[in-house]
Amino acid sequence: PTQRNFQYGRMTIFGTEQILNLANLQSSEIFLDIGSGIGTVALQAASCIGCEARGIEYVRDRVFISKQIRLALDTAINELGPFIKTGRTEFLEGDFTHAENRERLAEANVAFVNNSEGIYSQRAGMKNSQFPDSSVAAIFAQMKPGSRLISLCPLYDLGLDCEESNRDTFSYNPDASFFRYEQVSIEAPSEDSYHEGHKGVVSWHTTAKNLSAHKYTRITQKSFGGGTAVFSCQNCKGVSRALTDKGTLRTTCSYCLKTRS
Repeated sequence: PTQRNFQYGRMTIFGTEQILNLANLQSSEIFLDIGSGIGTVALQAASCIGCEARGIEYVRDRVFISKQIRLALDTAINELGPFIKTGRTEFLEGDFTHAENRERLAEANVAFVNNSEGIYSQRAGMKNSQFPDSSVAAIFAQMKPGSRLISLCPLYDLGLDCEESNRDTFSYNPDASFFRYEQVSIEAPSEDSYHEGHKGVVSWHTTAKNLSAHKYTRITQKSFGGGTAVFSCQNCKGVSRALTDKGTLRTTCSYCLKTRS
């Protein structure tokens, strides 16, 4: 199947605002929407935060619509006056699961993926290949320490975070895992904020309902240097790079070949 099968729905204005706040996105940072659809999340980030924003989308029609919305939004903002500063937006037509796109995408400081309801994993309908969620995890592993990613469905391929990996150890090991995990809540708007029937934070819920999300933060580690993501094997204690030479997420220890927890 193509990525047309993966579309599930869109974040509302209220939901996107929560995402940007939870990520603590700054105007000096780069924001990335993975599977950006018609571009509304990236455009809101650039317009409201003033940061550079990027979106990558496989379906050409959606990329075209994104660019048309951007033109209309730029016109509307310019009419308000030159004192309003917005960030640059860029919409890439491409497949985020392809390794050749990964370096460009991993330049982001904050990334968001709407992979709700397993649309990039068990519901993707793919056979004999990795789920798109695995590619999202690989992009995150290549991002710099301090970078954040928020997803609507857990990225199980990342394994245990630094706190869980160090739970039964005598001393904290920063190389145990390359990220910190936190479950967060996207709060539904109050009644006086309802607009045109959308009471929720996503387009597929029109009622006022909070939504669970998952925040991953890259941490600084000791081994290999240069911000390289690594993990320690709980079996042999060897330290492996989190990414293979092909840019995919490593799922086994480089030394004993045990599956990563």
